[in-house]
Amino acid sequence: MNLKHISLVSVPVTDQDKAKDFYTGMLGFTVKFDVVMDSATAGTAGEGARWVMLTPPGGGADITLVNWFADSMPPGSAKLALACENADDAYTELTGRRVRPEQPGGGRAVGPLVRSRRPGRQQLAHHPGA
Repeated sequence: MNLKHISLVSVPVTDQDKAKDFYTGMLGFTVKFDVVMDSATAGTAGEGARWVMLTPPGGGADITLVNWFADSMPPGSAKLALACENADDAYTELTGRRVRPEQPGGGRAVGPLVRSRRPGRQQLAHHPGA
């Protein structure tokens, strides 16, 4: 087996437009695809379902914002860790973009973002359902 890396993560959401606005406007992702699928390509998602695929600003696995897995992947069930050079700088930049803190101080939660500093790793954990 010649597995290399994760190329796509499905992120279940209730509102694809709102989620797309958050990822592109607040986190700097770019839109790779935003298309309405026909019955031949939609599969169990159903004709008319949208395929919204976004690419993170620094590369890595793309994400797709899905609203058709509610039975097995309810919105908020995906948890993403976004790597960054410095969690404090990322926190400052995102609050400057008006991502409002929900739990100031202590855990330093920022809306659905929580910054984490562990040895050798700076990241923001994203909890879409938060």
